[in-house]
Amino acid sequence: MLQVAVIGLGRFGRGVSYSLVELGAEVLAIDSDPAATQNIADHVARAVSLDATDKRALTHVGVPDMDTAVVAIGEPMETSIFVTSVLAELEVPQIVARARRPLHARILQKVGADRVCYLEQDMGAHIAKSLMGQHVVDWFTVADGLEVAHLVVAPPIAGKSLLDLHFRRNYGLMVVGHEKSGSVGSVRGAMALPDPNDPMQAGDHIAVAGPHDAIDKLQKLMGESHRS
Repeated sequence: MLQVAVIGLGRFGRGVSYSLVELGAEVLAIDSDPAATQNIADHVARAVSLDATDKRALTHVGVPDMDTAVVAIGEPMETSIFVTSVLAELEVPQIVARARRPLHARILQKVGADRVCYLEQDMGAHIAKSLMGQHVVDWFTVADGLEVAHLVVAPPIAGKSLLDLHFRRNYGLMVVGHEKSGSVGSVRGAMALPDPNDPMQAGDHIAVAGPHDAIDKLQKLMGESHRS
């Protein structure tokens, strides 16, 4: 089970926390305001009130053992920067931080953020979904009942074409983009329309569109195969 510390329980932090719980993650919710942690305590695994700039306090509640930490503090910027640097010192495997403006983002990256997002409260679910699996690069809602996810190919679909897999029939999804592993990241936006006859290899990137449950089932299937 993915373990995530969410630091800062404003609207955005609460949105990330609730969405992560719905998706099956274990959430440690942290805020300096006891009222904020009390309001969310019944909805997450743990909620604690502490100063997130205090390395000892974060260590005491187990933040270094988390898979990911989300710094959901928007203001003051100095606090979010300092918290991010403390998390980096604690060697949290993945640090996602919210930025208010480009300069803020650059500083967050310099002090240890692995990922910086310009997000408002309604994007909490977006971040939560993109954190939920090692094969998920990004995941967002287009409209009610239609979501798009950027996934990394793994067994059991690796080595097979869309025609071999009868992809739409068996997975309930449409593959709307395909990028081979050797070219991933070489050109921004280089993902092309898939060739139904072209096998998808492990490490390739694909974009799939369809309902949430179908995407979730596929990414979990690939995750289970990776662990076996």
